[in-house]
Amino acid sequence: MMHHFFLPPELIQGSVVIFPDATLHQIQRVLRLHDGDCVMVLDNSGKWYQTLLKTGSQGLIGQVLTIKEADTEPDLHIRLMACVSQREKYEWILQKGTELGVSEFLPVISHRTLIQKPAVIEKKRSRWEAILREAAEQSHRGKLPILEPAMNFGEAIQTGDPASLRLIAHTADLTPLKDTLENHPVETYDLLVGPEGGFTAEEVQSAVQAGFYPVSLGKRILRMETAALAIVTAVIFHSSNE
Repeated sequence: MMHHFFLPPELIQGSVVIFPDATLHQIQRVLRLHDGDCVMVLDNSGKWYQTLLKTGSQGLIGQVLTIKEADTEPDLHIRLMACVSQREKYEWILQKGTELGVSEFLPVISHRTLIQKPAVIEKKRSRWEAILREAAEQSHRGKLPILEPAMNFGEAIQTGDPASLRLIAHTADLTPLKDTLENHPVETYDLLVGPEGGFTAEEVQSAVQAGFYPVSLGKRILRMETAALAIVTAVIFHSSNE
């Protein structure tokens, strides 16, 4: 299996790839790769650069052998609007959501979230972006998911693509997710998932007024991290050719 690395586009100079120090450490010290091994380099444009490792006068560099379009990106555009939670839970959502094919993540602050200040969440950005990059490399994504700035609930429900199907997971609703998906065939989705304790009745009403359809994920009560990945998986399975 060929290892994948996302690099800034300016480090791919024609047929030569310059690896930053952190990537060189991973290649040489962690993965134990050396001259003659191949890796896949990505510039976040949807292209894969098959690259041969070579030692030159300036150390280990890469020589691009072939370029092709990545074929692992999902047919759908999924924007996961998951309310923030404990560090481990939210990082798990980011990691596994990236593996599944989420295109955008929007951290949402609702009435019952444990964190109430966007500035606190922004301090986690660099760590969260690293998690997204590592998950995208591991799962052979062609592009990195977008991590939007955290927003309060009222602001978040007013954002997004007007053409998207907007769904809010709500334990009190009896409308099966499958029925809503069958009645609204689209390729762009906004998926809103609440925190521990769920949304308030007022929040659900506000979301419906903003164009969200309340949907049920089944008769059982799911943890928020389970609900986030369950709705993503269900949408991908129902609406794509994967």
